[in-house]
Amino acid sequence: MPRNPTLSGEQLVDRLREHGETIIFTGMVKQADSDDEIMFARGTDCQHWITIPREYVERADVLGLVPCHDHDHHLVRLYLKRPQSTEARVFADLAQLHRAAPAAAQAAAVRPAVAGDPHSSPCFAVGDTTPCPPGYYRTYDPASNQYVCCRGST
Repeated sequence: MPRNPTLSGEQLVDRLREHGETIIFTGMVKQADSDDEIMFARGTDCQHWITIPREYVERADVLGLVPCHDHDHHLVRLYLKRPQSTEARVFADLAQLHRAAPAAAQAAAVRPAVAGDPHSSPCFAVGDTTPCPPGYYRTYDPASNQYVCCRGST
């Protein structure tokens, strides 16, 4: 497992200049119909895939494999190139605001969510094979490296 480097002030500024505009998402990837594209799904949601042209991908860190029905997908941290047009940057910035939603919900969880209890947290950690109660959906939170059940629909 790679160690997080210690950077000098100058190295930090260089790194920010190089990667400060990078857009990062964590999710599953699979082969697209074309070799010029990949399919990406946020977190471990095996039902909702989008196509991303290969030319927009800066790089991907493979984090492992996650099960999906009767097969597995690579879980990756996907680094996308910063869009050039103003309109595309607005949508990329909006997407970044929602990128950490599962991690933020997990960080906010101070006690288990209880169905019907408005004071309970919106998400709670579960085991690798634990099903979620009715009204909750299951997702993988890469920030905490665990599965969580969250109130609402996917």
